[in-house]
Amino acid sequence: MTTRGHIIGRIIDDLNSLSEKIEFRAKLGMFDIHRILENFVRDILKVVYDANDIENLNSTRSNAPGLDLRSSLLKTGYQVSSKVDSGKINSSFEKIEEQYPEIFEAVKFIVIGKKRNSYPSFDSNKVPSSIAFDITRDIIDFRDLSKIVFDLDIEKLLELNSIFDKEFLIVQYNIIEPESETIAPIDLFKPNQFQPALNGLLFFQGEDDNDEELEKINNEGKLLSNLPLRTRLILKYIIENGKEESKAINNQFECRYYLIPKLKREINLPAKEIEEELNILIDERFLGIEQKELDPDLHVPEKAVYTRFGEWFKYLITYSLENKTLERIIINLDLTVIDSEGT
Repeated sequence: MTTRGHIIGRIIDDLNSLSEKIEFRAKLGMFDIHRILENFVRDILKVVYDANDIENLNSTRSNAPGLDLRSSLLKTGYQVSSKVDSGKINSSFEKIEEQYPEIFEAVKFIVIGKKRNSYPSFDSNKVPSSIAFDITRDIIDFRDLSKIVFDLDIEKLLELNSIFDKEFLIVQYNIIEPESETIAPIDLFKPNQFQPALNGLLFFQGEDDNDEELEKINNEGKLLSNLPLRTRLILKYIIENGKEESKAINNQFECRYYLIPKLKREINLPAKEIEEELNILIDERFLGIEQKELDPDLHVPEKAVYTRFGEWFKYLITYSLENKTLERIIINLDLTVIDSEGT
């Protein structure tokens, strides 16, 4: 049984691990790592502050001025950053005054890593009169979050534990571990580079009136690009080696089932890590889970995962298996493989 102490220790250890990696990157001048972590921080704050309405402002605007998250319920805005100094605070409040007059009653700065000991150039006159801001209280780093975690009730701890199960690996595998301090910052962060299909003429066999279908394929490919590389490798393994659903029509890929116990035996990873990867795929709706009788020797239902794709992406999977391009689509995220050149 998972105990309160076990959950608290796990969360604190994970936050400390992230903090150390981010501090190292900060020494190399790499401060944009917060873009990866905004949704992770959002989900933590929802639990910590009991505010399910906290939203990411950058999900609808690529770089919302002054703030990254907000809660209408708490009337609070949040700035998420790995670098919070006096200049950052002053400029943020200038943007807030201009863009969000009288919307917020409080603003908090969430430091991804370790906050500074003092902010000597902070100008309190920059803070709008409608906002209550205490520089000793409202700048929060991972150490402060860890202290808050200590006082949470067991229900909230279990909720946080579930968030870390589903999201911590995504964060870890989108932060490339540097090999030495001499590596240039640009080499440390390698986000998934998604290449959408431009015309899809190879896939559509020369037909050029398929804009709606091509958009659906590209949209699903874009969602796939949100997954870490290791997660996509496991998805590819299931597609290639899973048992095909008997309802497949005209040799089209419908779905593939794979027994979870068998997957744990065959993939060279700890069982818990495999479960975490599968949770990511299930949460992102690329896999489903159900009891299935797949082993002919046992004749008993076992827990299995099965692939879930939209109609046109299923056709694309069939095409990629036939043309040996599955790796380019699932791993390299290169949908231009279905384009015809020179059009």
